[in-house]
Amino acid sequence: MKRIVLGIAVLLLTTPAGYCMRPVEPLQLTITSDKQVYEVGEDVKLTIKATNIGIEDVYIDGGNLEVSYEIRNNSGEEIKEIPFLDEIYEMPGAESFWKLYVGGIRKSTTTLWIKNGSWKPLFTGDAYKGIAIHVLRTAGQSVYPLEKIPGIYRISLQWIIDGRRSQERAKEFGFRNVLLDSITSNTITIEGVEKKADKPETFIMDLKFNHK
Repeated sequence: MKRIVLGIAVLLLTTPAGYCMRPVEPLQLTITSDKQVYEVGEDVKLTIKATNIGIEDVYIDGGNLEVSYEIRNNSGEEIKEIPFLDEIYEMPGAESFWKLYVGGIRKSTTTLWIKNGSWKPLFTGDAYKGIAIHVLRTAGQSVYPLEKIPGIYRISLQWIIDGRRSQERAKEFGFRNVLLDSITSNTITIEGVEKKADKPETFIMDLKFNHK
């Protein structure tokens, strides 16, 4: 028995480094904004970049991928999401799977809005009136109330994946090496400020007097 244990120990010690190492998250998700300071009423344009940092090509089941956001204030406190619109959509088939090669990059863009308005919650509660960040989700829309303007806010994006469902769909449609874990992007910081008052138009009057 001692010889067997010793043999296993020698095997583990002599196994080349990295032999069993696999990246925990084969995809890296990053977001960038078109600028850092936004007035109320302006669009926040985000560029989303998914990079395959793994060692194998991977398939992503876009039909089972839910886009969500996490927004925090400058103190790090999470701002509660208010869903106000849900959309029912039919689960797509094999056409929703897309492949990302090793080292490959897939870019997309989306827009958030900093608005001053009124939104009625989807389920219960009074309507929220005030300034908020308005976002599009996979199956609807939500707002994140902003406590104060001017203010600094932190935004990250999430790809939420139901691993069991993706596994079942991959088996159904004949795909292998499908992404089964949810991933979260980096965090960006933006500043919201009041909209600047429009400058009054300046009129130059040319007065001519006739002197006799």
